[in-house]
Amino acid sequence: MSDLLSPAFVACDKKLVGFAWAMPSPSYLRDHMAELEVAAPYLDGLVFRLPETDPGQWPPWLPAFDNRAWSEAHVPLDTLRAIHWGRFRHNFISLGPGPTYDDLQVSWFDDAAWETVRANLRLLSKAVVASGARGVFLDVENYSGVWHYWSPQGLKQNPPMRICQYPGFTFAQVEGKVRQRGREFIAALQSEKPDLVVFATALLGDSGSKPDEVETSYYPLLRAFTEGLLEGAGPEVRLVNGSEHTYWVNASDGYLYWHDRHLQNSLSLLPPELRERWRRQSGSGMAVFYDALLTGLYTEKLPVDREYRLKWLEHNLYHGLLTNDEWTWLYFEKANPWIREGVPPEAVAAIERARAKVRNRQALGWTVVWQSLSEPVPSKVFDTPSFRITRPAGDESLWGGDGVVVEVVPAEGVPLTSVQLYLDSRPAAKLLAPPFRVTLRNVPVRAHLLRAVGYFTGDADRGEAAPVLFEVAP
Repeated sequence: MSDLLSPAFVACDKKLVGFAWAMPSPSYLRDHMAELEVAAPYLDGLVFRLPETDPGQWPPWLPAFDNRAWSEAHVPLDTLRAIHWGRFRHNFISLGPGPTYDDLQVSWFDDAAWETVRANLRLLSKAVVASGARGVFLDVENYSGVWHYWSPQGLKQNPPMRICQYPGFTFAQVEGKVRQRGREFIAALQSEKPDLVVFATALLGDSGSKPDEVETSYYPLLRAFTEGLLEGAGPEVRLVNGSEHTYWVNASDGYLYWHDRHLQNSLSLLPPELRERWRRQSGSGMAVFYDALLTGLYTEKLPVDREYRLKWLEHNLYHGLLTNDEWTWLYFEKANPWIREGVPPEAVAAIERARAKVRNRQALGWTVVWQSLSEPVPSKVFDTPSFRITRPAGDESLWGGDGVVVEVVPAEGVPLTSVQLYLDSRPAAKLLAPPFRVTLRNVPVRAHLLRAVGYFTGDADRGEAAPVLFEVAP
């Protein structure tokens, strides 16, 4: 059991971080903190931009791989020191791959340019400390080919053409160089902050699901870069393996699927000597795409009304927060949460309801059954039949030596046929017949979150009980 659980999982006190294209600048944070807190009371932190530019100006980040030497104009340390955070405690500096999606200025093999990159990142490390941020929010998405060995344009052709971007170098040789740059990257970035958090939109999620798929995956060189990050990271550094795939979750088991994929598939992509470090120093980060769910951005073909979209937003926030290891990001593409532009009161209410249910360990109350987003047919929503976890009791402290007895009981007349248990978002046991009772052995000493997914006869084929928080004492 303990080998399956992520040490990074926080059983309570989940955090929600706001990431918007209209990112605030250091001077805006310095001068308007009280207004930001009033505008977005549902956030625990935010992603902000460097350098000092207007919201909406491109690019909304400092380029991670930049051959220009940064100065005070890029990293205004005095302004950053003048920021006084109030309620927002989990804040990140935005960092992107290059100055634009289509332009990458630094090659992995350019030693001179990488001297500049390392100096820039050491300055950024000072900025993290000066601002009081937790670390950097690294958006790895790009179309410039930085993560590709074969030309992405060639692979998109029909039939695909393998046009090598590094003639004369094998894939293994390029991976070795990228791995080296990953070590250099994290060494510079953690130079002033040993407990740095790198919150990435992806690290291994788009590098295939098996080692022999990596070379032609969506981001094949991202695996080697992640390996370098792991090798160079100090013991206090945390890597958050985000999943932009969860932008499009439209089923109640979607976030559990991506959390499981983080632990299971990611490990198989790494060499054996790095797997334990990955397990201990990385965690899953989930995402919720506000505009896609509420305003129909990219999902406008779905024939659903406003009430459905508000429930979809509340549903995804609830499951994203409950499932993640610690941090979930709420992504605003067109809406501006800092001035409530495109974020009406009913949306704020839906977000706050989801947060309250997670905080108070309540059931959401309904289940979303998957339908393809490529079809103009919305997912189905069902009220959840009543059943609950009766053992362990909520907020109970148990002695782990006896095992943890779990019992699930349906309300009278509820046709519960089987139960899947999740401990800290990992599958723990499948109970196929009543009485739905099992003893979990070797549960690690710490707080845990227990979830029960029930399956029924009829159209509403699944639902979730209210989660239970308990602690295993030594």
